Amino acid sequence: FNLPIVISYLIFLVGSQYLGSILGWYGLGWWDTFMHLVSGAILAFSGIALYERLIHRNAGDKISPWFVFLFTLSFAALGGVLWEIYEFSSDQFFDMTLQGGGNKDTMTDLIADTIGGLLIAVWAGIRTKIKLKKA
Repeated sequence: FNLPIVISYLIFLVGSQYLGSILGWYGLGWWDTFMHLVSGAILAFSGIALYERLIHRNAGDKISPWFVFLFTLSFAALGGVLWEIYEFSSDQFFDMTLQGGGNKDTMTDLIADTIGGLLIAVWAGIRTKIKLKKA
């Protein structure tokens, strides 16, 4: 992974683990949603990095901005869904309370993950369209 993803992930860890769990910011109510928004953006950036490593160099001149948009958004949304499956499974099998708010918490988290991914996906689609015009 490139340096911006690593740095943003480290910042996310400080926000979620230290500020959220240790200092109790999750009790503020909005902190969990904000962290999911940030994680959706980080997942979208990770999807872009993966996409750029998998695509053939010559194909970059012909790729649709819509494909980049959909791939980025889908990658972020899938990451959010997998996280919520982890939370649900932990609650069911290990008697944990990761989904403190039940269905409302889950849906809010998924929407925030998707919005975070959507913001980056729009940026990635526009960036791809600009690159295609220059080529």
